[in-house]
Amino acid sequence: MNNKKIVPDAVCVASSALYKGIFWIVDWKQLENNAPYFLKIATDRYGFVLSSDHELTSKKGDNYNHRLSWASLPHQLTDGKAYNYYPRGRVEIRNDEARIFINPLLNEDEIINYIREQFNLNGKTIGKIRILIDHSSHYRSGQN
Repeated sequence: MNNKKIVPDAVCVASSALYKGIFWIVDWKQLENNAPYFLKIATDRYGFVLSSDHELTSKKGDNYNHRLSWASLPHQLTDGKAYNYYPRGRVEIRNDEARIFINPLLNEDEIINYIREQFNLNGKTIGKIRILIDHSSHYRSGQN
């Protein structure tokens, strides 16, 4: 049973919207080109889902799954590459804390700042932000 509440998009205020979700970094030179690869879910500070554009496919049913989500992206974005070809990560929110899990290749200030900007993670929207560099095979990409 999914105990996450769903609130219509109209209730979400854009300036204070907070997001969790998944992402890939495919363009290292022009970070703004990565926006289509950020799949975001509007949430409150405690991780309750407010709205999402797609079906939540994670095992817990409260986030996206990289493999399944990549398969649903348009071919012009995926270019026939596997879901784990590009470095990727995810944002989880729970108890006023955002945890950003990233492939080690993404551990650069400019990239982390871009991720924080895309998910609207800052001192006004959330109490604490943690960056978790994941060296496990789970986040390994075709580039490392």
